[in-house]
Amino acid sequence: MQQKRSTTPGKVPAVGDLADGQIAMNTHDAVLFMRKTVGVDQSVVRVGAEMSAAVAATLREPTLPAFRAAIGVVGDGQSWQNVEPERSAGTTFTNTTGKAICVSIAADGPGATLSVRPPAGSWVEVAVADGADHLAACVVVPPGHDY
Repeated sequence: MQQKRSTTPGKVPAVGDLADGQIAMNTHDAVLFMRKTVGVDQSVVRVGAEMSAAVAATLREPTLPAFRAAIGVVGDGQSWQNVEPERSAGTTFTNTTGKAICVSIAADGPGATLSVRPPAGSWVEVAVADGADHLAACVVVPPGHDY
């Protein structure tokens, strides 16, 4: 998985900064972005829900290296897998890998969403279809979480 990073507060990548499927992280603001392509239209979209200032603060230096060491970097020892043939919409899946995973989804239709739920927790919508009913997202799912 290719990643771009910025530590500049408020920095949002331009469309030309990202390739399709590439993720950009603003580690200062604790925000993920990806390029969205629908036909010939391209844009950069923010991935996931708003994060509280307290949660965002835990992702900033010097905590981030300790966090990475504790859980491993997403993608470390992992590879992209196409599981579309064995997946269907409206079904709950659980990340049983023991590592955080990235779930990449593209869907069309009114109300298309991707939600994540911690063990014994509540569902959180982390990606929602735009006004044209298109959803394209790549979301990090922690170990043991449902999606």
